[in-house]
Amino acid sequence: MNSTYPFIVFQVIGYKNSGKTTLVEKLVRELTKEDLKVGTLKHHGHGGKPTLPAGTDSSRHRHAGAIISGVEGDGLFQLDMTGSWTLDQLLSFYEGMQIVIVEGFKEADFPKAVIYRNKEDESLLGSCTSVICRIHHEERNDFYLLTKDKEYISMIKKWIVRRIQ
Repeated sequence: MNSTYPFIVFQVIGYKNSGKTTLVEKLVRELTKEDLKVGTLKHHGHGGKPTLPAGTDSSRHRHAGAIISGVEGDGLFQLDMTGSWTLDQLLSFYEGMQIVIVEGFKEADFPKAVIYRNKEDESLLGSCTSVICRIHHEERNDFYLLTKDKEYISMIKKWIVRRIQ
């Protein structure tokens, strides 16, 4: 386990449309087959705030001045927060998980898989720390490594499971 958190944090990073979400989905499916409690956190890295439904009660609460506003219904909990939140602050909401897979937050120093499509994307590797896996595919639409080759998924899963046990 991580010394700061009671769970493992693993990141998946890469540029837009590189296959990050595909990899996260596959990892979550594989880890939950092991009866692990898995949480995910995605960074909205496209600039600006993610779009939230206007006019909902929770958005009205936030606009009235609430720093955090949440709504729960039928097992779905949506949290709307004002201000800038650090990754550490966001991870504090994941108590009870065994593993949290973070998509994005390139600058964070957690173990990570880096996905890159070409030589230009490869520059991302130079600024990253704690890289345990590099996944490369040349063609923009060739997600072979992410969709057909189980080697990367299996390797990452084993790495995570060893740290939880």
